[in-house]
Amino acid sequence: MRVTNEWLQRWQTAGGGYNQKQLALLGVAWPPKADWQQEFLSREIPDDVARAFQVLAGHRQAG
Repeated sequence: MRVTNEWLQRWQTAGGGYNQKQLALLGVAWPPKADWQQEFLSREIPDDVARAFQVLAGHRQAG
């Protein structure tokens, strides 16, 4: 799956950010640099990693 800005925004936590576990799935060091999102846009990630990222956002339904 290709990482897009829309996808990243959709799967933020309730607080409007990302948690350490989500970013670890993407290989982003904690604490993240301010521009980490720009480095990840258009990258391909496995579907199972994308699904886990979505679940870790804490939304009731990750679909």
